[in-house]
Amino acid sequence: MIPTIDVFQKEWAFTSSDSSRPIIRTGCFGPCHVVTFSGGKYSALAHIDENTSIGSIKNIFDRFKTFSIPPENIKAVIMGGWKSDRESRLLGKEILSFVLRNGVKDINVSQMRRKEELGLSDYFQVLSPEATVKYYFLGACINATTGKTFIVNKEDIRLSEEQLKRSDTMNPDIVYSLKEVIEKKSKETSHQPTKAD
Repeated sequence: MIPTIDVFQKEWAFTSSDSSRPIIRTGCFGPCHVVTFSGGKYSALAHIDENTSIGSIKNIFDRFKTFSIPPENIKAVIMGGWKSDRESRLLGKEILSFVLRNGVKDINVSQMRRKEELGLSDYFQVLSPEATVKYYFLGACINATTGKTFIVNKEDIRLSEEQLKRSDTMNPDIVYSLKEVIEKKSKETSHQPTKAD
C-alpha cells in the first residue's frame, strides 16, 4: 500500500508525484468542502469547514507558484456541502469565487451540494453505513502521480476518529498546513507531564 498524507478539517497538504507519499487523503465530509488542486507534477488538498478563513487557501496557490505553476495551469475539484443547508451552500459559493478570483479556470464542481442535510434527530443517532452516505462523502483523495481526484467509497474509521479528535482543537481562522499541525501536536506532547514529573 502506498503511504498517504492524511488531512483533517481546517488542514491542507501539498505533495508531488516523485514524493514517497504522492497521495493526499481526507476522511468524511458533509457540510464541509474538500478542494483538490493539481498542476504539473504537484497536487494539494484542503478540508474546509464553515469556521475556516477562505483567504487562507491562498497559501496553496503560493506553493504552486514556488514551483512555477501559474493558476491558469491548475485544475481544481470542489466537493461537499449539504444541498439544503444555507450556510453550507454559501461556503461552497465563497470557495468557488475565491478559486476563480485567483485565476484558476478549470474547476470541477460536479460533486458540490450532492448530499442531504442531516436532520436534528439524526444527530443523536448512530447512522447505518447505508444512511451515512446519504449525508456524507466517506472521504476523498488526490494522487499527484495522475493528478486525479477520487471519492472514497469506504470509510477509514481511524481517519474519521482522528478527525473528530482534532476538530475541537484547531484554530478556526486558518487552514493549517500539515507541517504546522505536526509542530503543534509535537509541542503539545512535549509539554505533557510524565509520571516522573
